[in-house]
Amino acid sequence: MLCKFCGSELPDDSKYCIFCGKKLISNFDEPADEQMSTGRRAKRQAAEAVKAPRRRRPIGLIIVILLIITLAATYAGLSVFAYKVADAGGFESADKLSGLIFWDKTFSKYTEYGRQLDLGRYESAATGFKNIRDYRESDFYYKESVYMSGVEAYDNGKLEQAMDKFQEIPDFRDVPEIIELIKKDAFALGEQAFADQSFTRAREYFKLSDDAAAEPYLKIIAALKGEAEADTLKDMMDFEPTKDLLLFNDAIALSFLKGDWYTEDWQVYFKAALDDDGNYDIEYNMARPDYGANAYFYIENGELKLTPDGEKEGAITAFIMNVGDWDTVYFTSMATNYTYTLHRNHNFLKD
Repeated sequence: MLCKFCGSELPDDSKYCIFCGKKLISNFDEPADEQMSTGRRAKRQAAEAVKAPRRRRPIGLIIVILLIITLAATYAGLSVFAYKVADAGGFESADKLSGLIFWDKTFSKYTEYGRQLDLGRYESAATGFKNIRDYRESDFYYKESVYMSGVEAYDNGKLEQAMDKFQEIPDFRDVPEIIELIKKDAFALGEQAFADQSFTRAREYFKLSDDAAAEPYLKIIAALKGEAEADTLKDMMDFEPTKDLLLFNDAIALSFLKGDWYTEDWQVYFKAALDDDGNYDIEYNMARPDYGANAYFYIENGELKLTPDGEKEGAITAFIMNVGDWDTVYFTSMATNYTYTLHRNHNFLKD
């Protein structure tokens, strides 16, 4: 064998090198008793390792983590549930859950406006939803609020208010059909108001109706209110109310009668001309009571009346006037009960 330290040639059973003096026995060549000691030491170390207390796991931390995960999942589930309830129109229930969704501040407004809608507070709901029209279904509920507000106004006979509401949402639900109903109702109410001589109200209804058939009424009303002269009605003589209302009051009657009206034999005439002060000067030679040179003449509700001494007190009706057409008018004398047919002298008309 060779020495593992100095490399010298040695007998095979050598335990020490005779040259360097080093011990040649390895761990594997230890005596049995030493090997036994090593084995016992290993077993003892293994036993001690088994007996050593195990390291405790952080159970509390795990529980906290699991609790957080559970709460987060529950919270997320409630949030999704609240959104679904709100979008399905269950605003009262969703409103109770809205406080849980602390990161979505608009959601609480959304549910509150929805509750206003459910309670019939349509104006408030419409205003609220309009301010958040880009949020979830707010645009739909805004239109729904306006729609219900319009329906409520229509049911209460507030046609102008209803029309204003429906015109905000012209393509929503059955709004086009309702708008047409409002127009028809307005026209009918306009005719009734016109017949009742409530001309201001009639004009409001006729304008709301947006009907071409209302134009003649509007022209007559304008003339009756002194906003236009009777000449504007010249092309409407075949429209029945025109004849009835041309002589309704002083302004329209004098506007219509202005000029020279005469019988074919010129035995009877009626003149209504403007004087230098811009007032009408009336002259006629039909049969009448003699009230003298100071008699005061005026027209009221299609009647030519006379008063003594320039005062309306004690007036009598001298003639009842009716319109035949634009160039023909009938004067019925209250004194003789005779009706005169007078014709318009166009050459006499003054601007």
